[in-house]
Amino acid sequence: MIAPYLVSAKAFKKGTWIALVIVVIEVTISFLAYLFVFDFEGLKMIDYPYQELIRLIRLGFLTNIETFFFPFWIIASFIRFTVYLYLIALFIGGICNIKNFEYLTPTLAAIVVIFGVAPEAPTFTIFTLREVLLKGISPMFILIPCVMWILAKRKGDLKHGNTSQNK
Repeated sequence: MIAPYLVSAKAFKKGTWIALVIVVIEVTISFLAYLFVFDFEGLKMIDYPYQELIRLIRLGFLTNIETFFFPFWIIASFIRFTVYLYLIALFIGGICNIKNFEYLTPTLAAIVVIFGVAPEAPTFTIFTLREVLLKGISPMFILIPCVMWILAKRKGDLKHGNTSQNK
């Protein structure tokens, strides 16, 4: 569904390879920096090495350098959230044959915010809750494509020459 928005397949492949190289270099440099600062055994014990590394940096009058990164983090989170909302609206619009799928974004944003403000479970119950959810939701991932296929077959969308693009 995103393919029509791409310039060309060649540009997509080139961008993917460039992004892969950049990410591999960034991750390698980050791991090396963490390793040089914390040592291997210490790094295994730290949950958030990036935050620990930032706390060690002192730049003259700036003793808490984390506050410098906060505005950039907020902007990046907003952009990422916006892109995810747009993609979800695009997918739902494509699945449900909605041409003006952009009108779904406020509703989707409200649903995400409602789920986001839900109280968090205590840390020790997360693991049991995860197991229960995995056991309960896993069959849905198997059944949903079958149900969608049956509904499309009943609706007549799977007949030859009767695709959503020809309508």
